[in-house]
Amino acid sequence: MAAYGIAGLLSLAGAFALAAVLVVIKTPALGLANGELYYRMLTAHSILGFVYWFAFIQAALLIAGAIALRHGGRLWSLKLGWLAFAFTAAGLVVNMVGVFAGADVLYTAFPPLAESFPATPLIYLGYLFVAAGAFLISFDFLATVFTWVERKSSLQAWKTMLGEMHISTFAAVCAVPLIFSIVLTAFFLYIPAFLWSMGRISTDAREFALNFRLTYHVMFHIIHYIPAMAMIAAAYVLVELTTGAGSIYRETVAKGLFLMYPAVVPPTFVYHLMADPSITEGTKIIGSALSLLVWIPSLLHMFIITGMMEAGMRSAGHGLFGWIRHLPWKNPAFASLIMGMTTFGIAGGLTAVLLQEQTASVLHGTFAVPAYIHPMVVGAASLIYMGIIYYAVTICMKRDLWGPRLARIQPYLLSVALLVFAWAGTLAGYAGVPRRTADIGFGGAAPESWQALMNVTMGIGGTLSLLAGALFFAVIGMTMFAGRKPASESGSGLATLALPRTREFVYTPTALIPGIIFVLVVLLFTAGAFGIMGNRPIQFG
Repeated sequence: MAAYGIAGLLSLAGAFALAAVLVVIKTPALGLANGELYYRMLTAHSILGFVYWFAFIQAALLIAGAIALRHGGRLWSLKLGWLAFAFTAAGLVVNMVGVFAGADVLYTAFPPLAESFPATPLIYLGYLFVAAGAFLISFDFLATVFTWVERKSSLQAWKTMLGEMHISTFAAVCAVPLIFSIVLTAFFLYIPAFLWSMGRISTDAREFALNFRLTYHVMFHIIHYIPAMAMIAAAYVLVELTTGAGSIYRETVAKGLFLMYPAVVPPTFVYHLMADPSITEGTKIIGSALSLLVWIPSLLHMFIITGMMEAGMRSAGHGLFGWIRHLPWKNPAFASLIMGMTTFGIAGGLTAVLLQEQTASVLHGTFAVPAYIHPMVVGAASLIYMGIIYYAVTICMKRDLWGPRLARIQPYLLSVALLVFAWAGTLAGYAGVPRRTADIGFGGAAPESWQALMNVTMGIGGTLSLLAGALFFAVIGMTMFAGRKPASESGSGLATLALPRTREFVYTPTALIPGIIFVLVVLLFTAGAFGIMGNRPIQFG
């Protein structure tokens, strides 16, 4: 587990370092746009951040869930776990060699573009390695869970095991079928792609791309929801660790919501193809409607988690809204939890605009896409993972958290940075600023508002994100090497909130507020998007 955690942190550090270069290139006020360097850094940044940071840290969470189930035991096969790590690490090395050898194909690596770069086979090969690693560690996790049941022929034994399993471990079990589907799709996609890039398949790039495109979007869509499920599972752990609150609702409700993801996620991939002219309008409308199903379990999980906090604090005697100010806001792990949920909700509202058939085809190629991806998929999940890491490092290293005041600032700073990035970047996208373009000036032909919006997006939002990342790594690094020993029970600044129970409280009306706000935000953002784009008609010729 430690090896996965360290590799994940190194991948995240690399993604932040490359982001610094992208901020310099992409901020118009600096005037340092460089196309070749931009695409190379963007390719490496996206692969490190979206593929390997998540692959390593989520594998560590899988292992932690398996160990927790066995009450401090070990994986079913340590050798298989290390083999999985070796495959994933090899994939990282192969991918980075490919990128810096000149494969500026972005993380999508679509065939028509990939045909122009001789190092492209290394990108496909690296993806095959990481897929193999994901399969092996998921199989090891599943075997660990199943071998925990002594009477495997007894239905009651399985029912008892699933009932006693912690919500976070159950979430991991629900995620495994999705991981296996991703792995199988990746093999189906990248083995032919690797052979094609090596010249072993003589199909024309355009013809090959037609088959590649659909399969890729199915896989890419499902990949999005593994961090979402892991993030929510980690949120349940954090709310217990930071506030000591338990759920007043039956655990079977939360577990049932996790079962919804394998059922509703795969069929909703259509919204990734809204800009595809070959897809009929009716299919796109159905895709938009189905995509709303994915939000149901996420919103209900948000209600349960908020309800856990409200019930715990109200049971301690605090008032209808007064309980909020008594939460452990100075605990960096708790701040990571709340800020992660906040950015996830706000960015989710932006996402809902992009899922609609009428807007997706217009916004698909604009900066509105990275403006929502960063705070929602990457930012929110990373914030909550950081909260887990604060605890993991202090426990594993048996040291107090170094610099607790800096650690308290970090989640709030990163959340503000991501929201600035999302707000200004979304407005830039609505105004027509293209994504994946180093120089947005187009020789002075672009509107002046584009540069102003991107200066805020990258110059302010991007720079603040880098500062927050530097704070995180400073705190974690110094804790590992200079944290005080012996540590307190939970590490300095990470103690669980003591809640004296003065009464029983089973109603959580305040927990409804985040969901209501989310719906209102979606309506507001949708109306705003149509209004802004309506004033900027697309002109041809």
